[in-house]
Amino acid sequence: MNSETKTNSKGLTIVELLVAVTLFSVIVAIVSDIFLVTFQSQRRSLAFETIFDQTSFLMEYMSRSLRMARRELSVPECFSSDNLNYEITRSGRGIKFVNSDNVCQEFFLDVSTSRLKEKKATQEQFLTSTDSQVIAFGINLLGQDQGDDLQSRVTFSLTLKRKGAKPESEPSLTVQTTLSQRRLDQ
Repeated sequence: MNSETKTNSKGLTIVELLVAVTLFSVIVAIVSDIFLVTFQSQRRSLAFETIFDQTSFLMEYMSRSLRMARRELSVPECFSSDNLNYEITRSGRGIKFVNSDNVCQEFFLDVSTSRLKEKKATQEQFLTSTDSQVIAFGINLLGQDQGDDLQSRVTFSLTLKRKGAKPESEPSLTVQTTLSQRRLDQ
């Protein structure tokens, strides 16, 4: 009887070992897959958050500036003709106006870099970061002339995309807003 007990307690059989290794491999593969999916989801979420923050900033900044625009009071220095509140520039890819400080200001799409720019008097600066790309920027004006008896309204739309190494980290966001001047035709 003693010899039978020794044969039964030698260790694991090859079948038991293969089952254990297979189970361990399946569990590791499932956990790894869950980790990768979570990591990719987090990357997408952060990329979208970045583009959302930048778009929110642009919409708020541009809306505030355009809402506070005023009519040019003297001989046109900013616009191509007199009695305008706003003027579309750069073949529909920009808008020019006189800001609340009586400075000629322009928002426009720089086609060579696919980024939005701002021009105040003679100084230009980018409004979008290097890791984003403006896919579309459109402007529509209504009532920009002082003599048309319409309240000036500006509608602009913006599609911003984040540049990334992988397509899943390149979210885009399209927004549109319509606003009117704070002062009635002034």
